[in-house]
Amino acid sequence: MRLIELKCKNCGAKLKIEDNVKKVTCKYCNTEFSVEDAYNDGYNFEKGRMKAQTEQLEEINNIMTNNPIFKNFFQSEHSVIIPAVISIIIFLSIYIFITTSLKSMNSIDSFEVARFNNSFEIYVGTNNGLQVSSLIDEVQTNNRKNKDKLIEFEYKDVKTKNPDEIIKIKKDLDDWTNYEITFEYDKNGMIDYVLMEEVE
Repeated sequence: MRLIELKCKNCGAKLKIEDNVKKVTCKYCNTEFSVEDAYNDGYNFEKGRMKAQTEQLEEINNIMTNNPIFKNFFQSEHSVIIPAVISIIIFLSIYIFITTSLKSMNSIDSFEVARFNNSFEIYVGTNNGLQVSSLIDEVQTNNRKNKDKLIEFEYKDVKTKNPDEIIKIKKDLDDWTNYEITFEYDKNGMIDYVLMEEVE
């Protein structure tokens, strides 16, 4: 049987599985997920990144064709320079693409960042106590399982990364009170701080 490599949707661990497996359970965090869903998430992320790059190139092209300065220049006797200008634009686009790709290769995989942030970012803004209770569970679970990606949680006079102290915050919650949730991110774009404030 051929083995394929896949990342866990919850903790990001690299898993080797047989190519005909439909569901997998992560041996590190015990999360069960569909192999097809994991592939679709990765595909959709890559598709979105490519669409953004295409839109940037279309915007450059739009500026070049619709901006009066460029239009007048290209229609004048200097139009022999057009191939040179187009070459420069293509060169700059390739340069930007390569440097962006190298930066993303040297930093944390952007798919991993998105996967990590998605489970928390659904709570950004105003939430009632029941919803906030779920966020607290997510943060304390993360801090138990991901020692290298601890999230600091702050509410009233408590500011901690300790999972046991974070889970104690749930006792102060009222299910029908609204709370405002805001996040801060580390240098890699991953959530590393959650602030919860009661909405008056």
